[in-house]
Amino acid sequence: MMNHPKVTLLNLDGTYETQRQLQKLYDCQSIELSDIKGKNLYCDDLAFQQLTTRIAAHPVTPITLLGSGNYHYLSYYYLSQIQDPFTLILIDHHTDMYEQEQWLTCGSWVARALRTLPQLDQVIMVGVEPDSITSIQEDLRSRVHLLEEHTLKKDLYNLNALMTTSSIYLSIDKDAFSEAVVKTNWSQGCLTLDSIQPLLSYLTQHFNLIGTDICGEWPVAPEKRLLSMNQIYIQKNEKANLDLIHRIQHTFFDSDGITRSRQAEPL
Repeated sequence: MMNHPKVTLLNLDGTYETQRQLQKLYDCQSIELSDIKGKNLYCDDLAFQQLTTRIAAHPVTPITLLGSGNYHYLSYYYLSQIQDPFTLILIDHHTDMYEQEQWLTCGSWVARALRTLPQLDQVIMVGVEPDSITSIQEDLRSRVHLLEEHTLKKDLYNLNALMTTSSIYLSIDKDAFSEAVVKTNWSQGCLTLDSIQPLLSYLTQHFNLIGTDICGEWPVAPEKRLLSMNQIYIQKNEKANLDLIHRIQHTFFDSDGITRSRQAEPL
């Protein structure tokens, strides 16, 4: 019997179809969403309704993989299901706060969450460029805090003073990591997998994790997946996914998939 927590794979773009080791090592459930139109980068209202209806028909798991960063906006759905006050911990190279009034997008979902989800208290961002603060509307800036890459360990000492909730949701876009670690279709930062471990360890000691998602796959058409360079990118991203899931599992969960964070409750 496997000790790993269950993982949900959202099949939005087929990026997990060739990640065989991921599916072999973890108890994954896959939700088929690739046939839904109107969902790439920008998500129209009909597409969002169709996507979330299918997702809601499946059990919630502690970790969800969203596909490429084009679909990071689905984090908004998972945040909307949380009933108690919480803080979003966002590891990302982008703020995703470029507001777009008409559509929910991969670049605007954080701003929409802050404006429309009363249970979301604030966002702690890790890995974004310091000057990205200019993309955040002034009325939201007091609820957003940036932890810079080169001072991350030092900033952990100040994190407790910033936190206003005991519960956290962790969202990871792999474009926060360097190209030596992963390959995405967005501009990338310079984090390493080891560099976020102090943050994960600190969070589990002080806060209750209520959900995690990961995105940032390399999107490629099925007929091009066997090209050598695409294979290298896919294998690199699968290795990073396995590493991240392993770190999250062993940092936050016991052998039954139950969080061992402070105020621990089953997910």
